[in-house]
Amino acid sequence: MYLSELELHGFKSFANKTHVKFDSGLTAIVGPNGCGKSNIVDSIRWVLGEQRPSHLRSASMSNVIFNGTATKKALGMSEVSVTIENNKGILPTEFKEVRITRRLYRSGESEYLLNNTACRLKDIIEMFMDTGMGANSYSVIELKMVEEILSDKNNERTALFEEAAGITKYKERRKQTFRKLEETRGDLQRVEDILVEIRKNARSLQLQASRAQRAKEYNEELRRLELGLARHEYDSVSSELEPLMERIVNAESEKEEFNRNLEQLEQLEEEARRELRVKEQKLSEVQQKQLNLQNAVRETETSLRITREKIKNEEQSIRQYEQEIYQSEDDIRELRKTIKQSEVQLEEKKARLNTTREELDKAKEGFDTQQTRLGEARGDLDNITRNYNETTQKLNQLQTQKVRIESRLE
Repeated sequence: MYLSELELHGFKSFANKTHVKFDSGLTAIVGPNGCGKSNIVDSIRWVLGEQRPSHLRSASMSNVIFNGTATKKALGMSEVSVTIENNKGILPTEFKEVRITRRLYRSGESEYLLNNTACRLKDIIEMFMDTGMGANSYSVIELKMVEEILSDKNNERTALFEEAAGITKYKERRKQTFRKLEETRGDLQRVEDILVEIRKNARSLQLQASRAQRAKEYNEELRRLELGLARHEYDSVSSELEPLMERIVNAESEKEEFNRNLEQLEQLEEEARRELRVKEQKLSEVQQKQLNLQNAVRETETSLRITREKIKNEEQSIRQYEQEIYQSEDDIRELRKTIKQSEVQLEEKKARLNTTREELDKAKEGFDTQQTRLGEARGDLDNITRNYNETTQKLNQLQTQKVRIESRLE
């Protein structure tokens, strides 16, 4: 197994795509200071999963992205790919050629690809564990690391030997197992606390459920009593309403009768007025005739002797006309008496009609009052029904919560 190819794009000083081939055997990279030799080593460590910027000679991880120069603008992404020939099957994979790619964007997002397939950093670390390759393995050694190994201040030598001996993977698994055990112990402790709290809540909910059951019984009894009270009030209102309705019907019938009588009286009055106009017209005609006769008498005074017989006849006609006038005046007086009597009766009928209307208005006011009381009773009944539905809903919620708690207890 050996490193066969390294591809860099936007990593530190490598702004353009750069391919570095590694053949079997020894490969040396030489050049003056500042040409990027250490950046190649940093890129290998970085693509294999290095997460500490200080080991990459940077203050932050975003500094590995090309920041630009006077002639080139900065890039928004850094990408490094490394190809490893797995000809001896040391890596735990069926591929003979393993390509690992790491990308970092200036927004802070990162990607890991294994043979152009997205994967996790953990998968890459576990694959290279105990193989001698990795971000912290002995396959990549810098001058500073040689000094740390020789001084052995941070137990770097022990870690190097453990990596070489192939026990790092098992130690890491042991640490993960202990971490999982600690997490499990913490989870168990939390479960115990939750069970204690659930038991307390269960006892409280049992008390609440019994109270809710009693409240339901009381509400049912209250609803039954209120329904009985509403029924009693409805019956009393109905019993009071029936005679009022009868009185209203009777008043309506009396009103109709009064109206018919009034119409008849008005018709009689109209007929009397027509007869009076006819009589007045006849009287005016008679008066006109009388004037004419008087004129004729004055004209015929000179010929009195010749027209004496005619005068006698005319006098008889005048007497007849006077009798008719007297008779007409008597008729007029009788008609006026009849009109006065009709007016008196009309006033009496109007007074009785006003009295009947007042009684009808009072009956309507009583009917409206009863209807208002009936509407209030219906509103109270609706409020009671709404409260009962809300109580039932709360009880169902408590029962559902109780079932959930019992299932969690189980």
